[in-house]
Amino acid sequence: MDYQRASPAEGLIVGRILRSATTGNQFMHRILVASDFSSGAAAALQRARSLASLNCAELDLVHIDARRDGETDRVRAANNLKAMAEGEGSSFPCIARVRTHLTTGEPARCIAEIAEAHDVDLILLGAHNRDGWKEKLFPTVAEQLLRLTHRPLLVVRRFSETPYHRLLAAVADDALAEATLDLALSVTSVRELVAVRAFVPSLRDRLLAGGDVGRIWRDKQDLLESTLQEVAAQYSHLTFSMNAIVVDGDTIEVLRQAERDFSPDLTVLATHARRRLTKALAGGIADTLIEEGDLDLLLQASIPD
Repeated sequence: MDYQRASPAEGLIVGRILRSATTGNQFMHRILVASDFSSGAAAALQRARSLASLNCAELDLVHIDARRDGETDRVRAANNLKAMAEGEGSSFPCIARVRTHLTTGEPARCIAEIAEAHDVDLILLGAHNRDGWKEKLFPTVAEQLLRLTHRPLLVVRRFSETPYHRLLAAVADDALAEATLDLALSVTSVRELVAVRAFVPSLRDRLLAGGDVGRIWRDKQDLLESTLQEVAAQYSHLTFSMNAIVVDGDTIEVLRQAERDFSPDLTVLATHARRRLTKALAGGIADTLIEEGDLDLLLQASIPD
């Protein structure tokens, strides 16, 4: 269902996720937010509304009937979506258009298909508590989406419309450094950026460095600093402070300490999309942050599964 508003000639272009580094053209034309009508989904809707309004973008509201409820429940869900869409359109006139999508099926796959069919620029999901053993046994919708689409995914944990200013870029490995930093700097409201890279020296690294862990650290620190400078140079229209930190230690523990020290608004992570078997055997940094993190989380799979 389609609820269209007239788009203003000039809009406030602040805090959007995607933007050209050279021309400043707006690339966030369409934002998708998935809602199950929970409090977590309400937080995601609030953030999506803010981003869509600031960018004069189109907003897609999606509800997936995963349980294949009866006709009465589907009518209720459709009415809820309609009310949400009408509320967003009337209260936030800068939102160019609001569409609703109600479908039945597996949530992650349905969301990915809608996102691809309508070429959305950003997908938003609300975070959910995972306290029971059954919830922890199976991957979240966000984890599954990372394996189904390359589109940026924002997991929202807090109610807020304030643009993200303090960003923590979690560099999972050297190969993902550029992608992670590029994703972070696409958040054009950034004022402070800290790039953190944790590492545990491998046997090969130790052999090449003659057992000198300090040398390994210096090499990785120099690499991260140079990558950050190269990527930042492409975003000369932004004004922000930046710092690169490499730490010898477990990635999750290092990131948690960085969050305590830096108090970021948003953690950003580019990840390799893992196949199911690899995920089952090894898990991943993205999965841990999705399941256990406290901050809003911006993710993107560098290579879609």
